[in-house]
Amino acid sequence: MSKSDTIFIKDLRLDMAIGITSVERAKPQPVIVNITLFCDLSKAAKSEDIHDTVNYFSVAKEIEALALSRHFDLLETFAEEVADLCLKHNGVGRVNVKAEKPNIMSNLCASVGVQIERP
Repeated sequence: MSKSDTIFIKDLRLDMAIGITSVERAKPQPVIVNITLFCDLSKAAKSEDIHDTVNYFSVAKEIEALALSRHFDLLETFAEEVADLCLKHNGVGRVNVKAEKPNIMSNLCASVGVQIERP
């Protein structure tokens, strides 16, 4: 696998039930997710066949479905489950997931979040 080939999903905006405080639990809140999938794109580049690559539309829809599936207490849990979901796609050797809450501390900073990388 070429370690320099990536597919990315940038600024996937999800409104989801996440958080531990009563304010966070009161209503869905925005979470912004950035995903980098490390995979070999050379076969798809030659064949121009969607079956030879990772379908980023499908990945994004699966992440959206996960976000809507239940309440998550922690961003860490959500990011880990996003990584697991991505690694199930054929050809993905590694994934980097960054999940941010843009509104949780808006008086102090642009966002807070977590970033994980999994083999």
